[in-house]
Amino acid sequence: MATKPKPINAAMKKALRKAATHLAIKAPGLTAESKAYEVWLAFEAALALHNAGAIVQPRNHHDSATNIFYVRGGPGNIPYIHLAASDAPCHFLIVWKGGQLELHISLNHQPILRNNRHELDVSIVQRAFAHAARHDPKTRPYGGPRFIGVELKAYQAEKTLDKNIARSLIGLALDLDPGAVAPTVEFKTRSGDILVSGAFRSPQYFLLTTAQLRPSSERLLATYGIKHGAEIHPNSPAAQIAINDIVAAVETRLETT
Repeated sequence: MATKPKPINAAMKKALRKAATHLAIKAPGLTAESKAYEVWLAFEAALALHNAGAIVQPRNHHDSATNIFYVRGGPGNIPYIHLAASDAPCHFLIVWKGGQLELHISLNHQPILRNNRHELDVSIVQRAFAHAARHDPKTRPYGGPRFIGVELKAYQAEKTLDKNIARSLIGLALDLDPGAVAPTVEFKTRSGDILVSGAFRSPQYFLLTTAQLRPSSERLLATYGIKHGAEIHPNSPAAQIAINDIVAAVETRLETT
């Protein structure tokens, strides 16, 4: 039997509407707390990018400007640009420092070498590849480069996340972007001479939650370069730090691309 969605926290609903107002769009009507959490974080990240100097524009699945933002109910692909539906999922166009990106919510991603898919709650990707996917009537999972990947977990504040959630995100990052967890590679001879070395440009992954994280989970995530944050909710100091980290990660990758 399906469990009944928890009621959306009043502070979350208020923060979601506030962020939508600042972005000049109508906040979607949501009935599940986890989805509200995803949309709130995405809107706050878009707003922070705007405040940092980026051009940020909400766009519908036809890739036209919109003031009504539709959100998919579960994981999905970038919708076909000629889809007749009027309520297909929207995204944000981000133009900053000579680059063009898109911010998506609950987007499926395709690993390069495997025939499966992974969902990221919030992802910032290269627009050229997203635009190509939008023109594919087969609506495949996004298969291009990522700048940011965010996994979100909305639980009661007193709950502590299981370490397996951190392990799962590391596995996801390794499957999608090996360079995210192994940024440099060296091949050495038995005597220690370096034959080949290389560095990868990789996205920044985040694990953010309204709940708590065990120190062991934090150490594990830090070992693999995944940023993390606990007690991430509207008006919390930790939330502002996490959002600032997302903006900084986007800026760093734009400057090195």
